[in-house]
Amino acid sequence: MKCFTPRRSAPLTGADTETLHKDRGLIFLEGVKQLKKAQSEGGTCLSPVHDFGTSAEGVWYVTDFYPRKSLESWIRLRGGVDSVALRNVVYSVASGCLPLKKSRGHTHGNLKPSNVFLVGKPRSLPLRKTALALADPYPITMSQLSGLGGEEQQELR
Repeated sequence: MKCFTPRRSAPLTGADTETLHKDRGLIFLEGVKQLKKAQSEGGTCLSPVHDFGTSAEGVWYVTDFYPRKSLESWIRLRGGVDSVALRNVVYSVASGCLPLKKSRGHTHGNLKPSNVFLVGKPRSLPLRKTALALADPYPITMSQLSGLGGEEQQELR
């Protein structure tokens, strides 16, 4: 289970601003919904979303448990990635981003080693043979994308 409690920030001005833009918790949940949709449409290398919702403390979703943790943890403990393992990482990340692009029109938007999880039991396979699963994409909408500069837009697409 992953929980997200947005930090308090200054409220947005303007009475016409949508709730989605005001509440980062709802933005997070929108990303979870998009992840669930892309994964259910056959997306490989995406972590499954079993359930999601809101609570008084914030928002949450339930996915598989990854006892091998994230790619970030693996790199921190092991100190690096060799070329064969790097090919597996790149292939897996691309395999996760493509269904997101197809399903919602853009890729992950929050891609970092802490959002790439190693599938399987600890010490089961070397990284070069380990399946990976992406989690926590940003729900970039076209209205949000249009507010970014050209270079930032290209990075997110």
